[in-house]
Amino acid sequence: SSTDAKMDRYTQVEIKHGRVAMIATMGYIMPELFRFPGCESFQHGLGAFESIPVEGWVQLVALVGAHEVLVKPRQGGLGPSDFGLGTELLDGIDDEELERKQTAERNNGRLAMIAIMGLMVQDGMFGEPPLTYMSKNGWWGEPVQFFVQHINNCQS
Repeated sequence: SSTDAKMDRYTQVEIKHGRVAMIATMGYIMPELFRFPGCESFQHGLGAFESIPVEGWVQLVALVGAHEVLVKPRQGGLGPSDFGLGTELLDGIDDEELERKQTAERNNGRLAMIAIMGLMVQDGMFGEPPLTYMSKNGWWGEPVQFFVQHINNCQS
């Protein structure tokens, strides 16, 4: 029925968005910790949108577009979200363990979707990425410090 087809589509979209969000969360944090040589002048966090040249945007759009058009689920795979990457880790496990791993992936994807939104909101509100802000203002930051300054367990 069309309801089942919609639910399957929503499931696949959720898995795809979760995978993208997991990569995005790591990509948001890593530039604060490590920079490739030659990329030191690029901003990170939301500031990266301003420091990427036009050629970089063209490459990004081309890569995403090519991935959407060319990468398809493998024949005989575990489902529409099985692209054949890392599936050797699933060989020989029982159905219950497979379902547990797939549920863990979906839950981690959901958490990553919330995490990347939180990182971007924090960056937008305070004007700097989270790790940079924490290194300057401590774990709690100025807005919360007023409330926790008298709690012994919250002192850093």
